[in-house]
Amino acid sequence: MTGRIRILEMAARFLPFVLSVIAGATDVIGVLGLNGLFTAHITGDLVLLAARIVASLPVPISYILSVPVFMLAHRV
Repeated sequence: MTGRIRILEMAARFLPFVLSVIAGATDVIGVLGLNGLFTAHITGDLVLLAARIVASLPVPISYILSVPVFMLAHRV
C-alpha cells in the first residue's frame, strides 16, 4: 500500500507543473497559430498589460478594464 500512496504523492506534487505546461503550451499555440489571438484571453490580456507597463508604453483602457470586467463576469 505504501507504494501506491507514494505514487499519489508524487502525482500531487507534479500536477501543478504539468497543468502549467499545458496552459502555457495552449497560449503559445493559440498566439502563433491564430495570428496573435490568445485562447485564454485573460492570460493574454494580463501579459500584454504587464509588457506595456514594463516597457513604459501607453496602456489602452481595454487592457486595464479587462481584468475587473473578467472578475465581475465570473462573479455573476
